[in-house]
Amino acid sequence: MASLASPPPPNRPLDGMEVPIPGSDKVRWIELTVPSSPRAASPQESSPATSSRNAAACHVLPGDDLARIHKDLPNAVEMIEICPQREFPESGLRLIFPESLFPFAFVCRDENASGTRCLLYALTESGTAYLFKLGSLSSYISGSVISQSDFIEFVVERDPKITAAAATFGCLLVGRQDGSVTSYKLGILEQSAPGFMTEFRDDVGMGRLWSLVSRGRTVAMVKDLLISQVCGRKLIFALHLDGTLRVWDLMNHTKVLNHNTIVQELTGSTPSRVWVGDPNYDTSVIPLAVLYGYATWLMVDSQADSG
Repeated sequence: MASLASPPPPNRPLDGMEVPIPGSDKVRWIELTVPSSPRAASPQESSPATSSRNAAACHVLPGDDLARIHKDLPNAVEMIEICPQREFPESGLRLIFPESLFPFAFVCRDENASGTRCLLYALTESGTAYLFKLGSLSSYISGSVISQSDFIEFVVERDPKITAAAATFGCLLVGRQDGSVTSYKLGILEQSAPGFMTEFRDDVGMGRLWSLVSRGRTVAMVKDLLISQVCGRKLIFALHLDGTLRVWDLMNHTKVLNHNTIVQELTGSTPSRVWVGDPNYDTSVIPLAVLYGYATWLMVDSQADSG
C-alpha cells in the first residue's frame, strides 16, 4: 500500500529546513582545528562539492548531541548538547577541517569507553574519513589544534565517486556512483586487518560472473543511505537513482530485500532521500518514506516486511 502526500509549495525544499531556536544565535563556539594530514588530498586534488545542502545529525546520549554542517561554512562541523530540562546551551564545539566536508555527520555514544562523551564520524569531499572521540567542552581551549590521539582518519577510495554516506557505532558506510555500498569498520579494526572493508553489491562472487555472462543491467547510483535496527539486526537501506531500494544485513553481508519504490504517479521523478520508521512487530510493517526531488511528491510505503 502506498499513499501520496499533497505537493509542496513551489520552490520550497522538502529534504530539510533549518528552524531558528531562541538563543541559538548567541552560542559561543569553541573552535578546534583539525590538523592537515599528508595522506589527505591537497586542495588541488579535492573533488568539487557534491551538494550545497545543509547536513545535521542527532543522537540521544543523556541529552541530545546535535552536529551540523552549514552550507555557508562547508569545512566545519558544529556540535551542541541540548537537554529539555535546561536552557539552550551558551557554548558549543566547532571543528574546523582543512577542506570542505561531504554533507554527512553522525554522532553516537562510545560503547567501548566510559571516558568519552561521544563519537563523531565525518567525511571530506576528497574522501578522508574521520572518527573523533570527544570529551566535555571544558576540556578544550578555543583556537587550539585537536590532539592526534583524539581522532582516527582513513583515506577512502574516491573512485567510483562517493554519492552517499551513513554510519553506526564502529562502521562507516559510503554509497557510490556505480551503485555499490562499502563499509569500513573504523575504530573497531585496524585498517590493515581482514574484514576492515566490505563491499555490498549484487555482482559479488558468482553473481559477478553471471553478470558478465548475461550482460545484465547495471545497478543505479546510490542516492541515500541509512542504517536501522530491525529484529535485533542492523540493516542497511540503500536508495538508488532508479527508485530501487536494496536492504542489506550489515553483519552477515547478505541482501534481504530488493524493492521498487516507483509508483505510476511518480514516473519520471528522481528519488533523493529515504527515511525508515520504527518497525511494528505486531503487524510486521516498517514505515518507509521516500522523497522524490525538491518539488514533486512524497511517497509513504508501508509494505516492507519486518520479518
